[in-house]
Amino acid sequence: ATWCPACGKENIIFNQFIKDFKNTEIVGICTDKNPFALEEYLKTKEINFITINNTKDIAIHFDDINAVPTHFIIDLNKKTMIKKMGLISYNELKGLTKND
Repeated sequence: ATWCPACGKENIIFNQFIKDFKNTEIVGICTDKNPFALEEYLKTKEINFITINNTKDIAIHFDDINAVPTHFIIDLNKKTMIKKMGLISYNELKGLTKND
């Protein structure tokens, strides 16, 4: 959410993380009700990973998001998913994705 202070902090963490770990993909899903909020946010903030607006087609693939930030750590090789709510640090993200 563009209005979420924790999400803004995480965008900086995620930008660095994908720079450091090229084998990891991050996809941000903006939950703002205003469909133009993300576009406005990107005029002043840098996000170096795929970020899209939430839609019903996207939302049906995940549990309800009752709070932001909410994370879904998906390992395609192991076919696993971890759901984590709240601010996530660089080191915590590294541990959850098993990056060395």
